[in-house]
Amino acid sequence: LCYIMNVATPTKDCLELTYELLLPVIKARDDRTLTRQERSILLDCEDRINVLLAIVFENYKSLDEHSITGLSELFGPISDCAAPALAPAVQIFSVLHDILSNEAQSILRSYLQAAAAKRCRRHMIETDEFMSSNNDNLLTDDMTISAAYLKMKTLCINISLEIQADIKIHDQNILPRLQIYACSSKSIFVCLDTTQNSPHIFPL
Repeated sequence: LCYIMNVATPTKDCLELTYELLLPVIKARDDRTLTRQERSILLDCEDRINVLLAIVFENYKSLDEHSITGLSELFGPISDCAAPALAPAVQIFSVLHDILSNEAQSILRSYLQAAAAKRCRRHMIETDEFMSSNNDNLLTDDMTISAAYLKMKTLCINISLEIQADIKIHDQNILPRLQIYACSSKSIFVCLDTTQNSPHIFPL
């Protein structure tokens, strides 16, 4: 398990192997058959596994099985299918945490809110740059107003598609029920800061 974590990536095969290797070690720990050194190694592995899980959950719409890093290098179309790596990640998370506990739910919620915030920021980059560069002409130039409207319309459509994708992923029953709605893009909204004329993200 320790060797695997040295080269682990957020991919289905890697996470499934991690899950298979982790189960007997956790059982041995619960049975109090691990030595002090083995317990120390396990703690280190758990820390690295939690880092790997954070990568999976905070990028659950950007996972790519064909990428060396396990993450898509391009900000492509919104997928409404759960990535293959998501299911084994949830299995591992359930081994390390009591999935019904408030603490575990809070951890998972923070991961998925971070994922939604990342996606929103990526969608808003172009709009943010446009509004910053056209601040002086925002209220006086008809072409600027029209262009700003179209960019904001596109942004709203993309955010709507993100929410719809989250709902469809939730309906696949991979993520724990009652979690995804609190953590999806629905918990993120776009607000225009009137003092800076730039969009920001505020989690509910």
